[in-house]
Amino acid sequence: MKMVRIGVYDEEIEYIEILTAYLKQFGSGKWNMLGYTDFEVLAGNIEKNRLDILISTDYEILKSVKDYNKELALLYLAPVENIPKENIQIDMIYRFQSAKEI
Repeated sequence: MKMVRIGVYDEEIEYIEILTAYLKQFGSGKWNMLGYTDFEVLAGNIEKNRLDILISTDYEILKSVKDYNKELALLYLAPVENIPKENIQIDMIYRFQSAKEI
């Protein structure tokens, strides 16, 4: 069984560490988590096809990735709840939502 490769991009290293550690504990044997704070490193891994899913708090980064990589699944971690769907062209969840609700 192929493990899903999930990348998480944010400028805050602490947020990346906490989120990736949390997701790793539930995905053992199912997915591999990679955290990024440097866009150039992230872009290099996307170009080398090293990710299956990209999660980020930066909507503009996700939009730019969507423009040049149609195969990569994207998930936006929105800073506020209830953003109108017509304003967002990428799948989205609220950043501070309980994992039990996702």
